[in-house]
Amino acid sequence: MSEFDYIPPTTDYRTGELLALRHGAESLTALVEQLPEDARVLDVGAGDSTFAPEAAVLGEHKGVQVTTVDIAGTKQSEDPRPNLTHITGDATRLTELVEPDSQDLVTSYFMLPHMSPTQRRKAIAEMYTVTKPGGTLSVGPSELCGLYVRQPGKLQKIQRQRPNKSMHL
Repeated sequence: MSEFDYIPPTTDYRTGELLALRHGAESLTALVEQLPEDARVLDVGAGDSTFAPEAAVLGEHKGVQVTTVDIAGTKQSEDPRPNLTHITGDATRLTELVEPDSQDLVTSYFMLPHMSPTQRRKAIAEMYTVTKPGGTLSVGPSELCGLYVRQPGKLQKIQRQRPNKSMHL
């Protein structure tokens, strides 16, 4: 029995649907529908995940704006969707790229294991800073993997994500 048994063998583990499940929603559609009108979503370390482009399509009718940040850029950076922006940049310097307190939902998966502990702490601090008060920060996999709501001066953990040893939890 493999650690990935809960993922169907034909499923790309970076799809929007699977990441929505990791963010605590039943589906990507449900996640987007939970967002307020004109919500701003930031996917940090997006790589080639389909989460951001799929969320942009599903949220277009609500005015949802989706931004990705990745130090290496993304293959989707040529996507012409008006509500999808790609930024090549460093997650440990997010506040140089994105306004503080501006994002309703900040997500980051698969980036943190590629960082040193010091970089990880800095990136999470930066993600916290750009998340709106009351907004949601969803991170993993790392020792801080989970779903959080930003409260004054702290992050309140509202859900622990499914552990997976191969993802260094």
